[in-house]
Amino acid sequence: MHYLAEDPWPATFVLSVVAVGSWISLRATQQGKYLIIGVVATGLIGLAWLIEFVWVTDAERVEAVTYDVVQAVREINPPRGLDDETVDERPTRTSNAQAFERLFSHLTPDAQFDAAGFAVPGAFARAVVKSQLENTTFEFIKMSKVQVQVGEQSRTARARFIVHAGGTTERGGTSLNFLTDGAGSEWEFGLRETEKGTWKIDRITPVRLPGGSPIFR
Repeated sequence: MHYLAEDPWPATFVLSVVAVGSWISLRATQQGKYLIIGVVATGLIGLAWLIEFVWVTDAERVEAVTYDVVQAVREINPPRGLDDETVDERPTRTSNAQAFERLFSHLTPDAQFDAAGFAVPGAFARAVVKSQLENTTFEFIKMSKVQVQVGEQSRTARARFIVHAGGTTERGGTSLNFLTDGAGSEWEFGLRETEKGTWKIDRITPVRLPGGSPIFR
């Protein structure tokens, strides 16, 4: 049942083959048993998708947290439109406080930022994350190849994914453009279940950062 809720497509494919074969056999032979098989197979397909819709798995919850964090990062400094600035006046950057609040709501109080073998814990980790993001504008940020592993007994999880992004970052009064290469950057979140059905991030690890990345500049 758990695997059916994760991915109903394999069961749907098999049952569809059975259902189609049954309807074809019914048409050719007029035997009632094929009608029963076809109806049952069709009903099971519907049941499989009902389970997938109703039953939210731990992996799906972890993936939802991961996507929401990346979306919050994108909204901290949304890109400005052409009408938001004038030629003679440089616009003042104002970070989206609600996006930061949304981002940090997914972190445990002791969440750490782990990079290059050095772990920055708790409040310091939040300060590092905020300092890196509050002066960075993402023109685009896309996440792909999300891989989630959940420990059923430990109630911990890992989410690893690839990010392709481009934008500008301000460092020391200088605006710098950045763009990830074709391989993108690779990240991993460590998560734990803080209460039933609620997963929070307790570790952020940049696994691989391409050259030109704004992180740690």
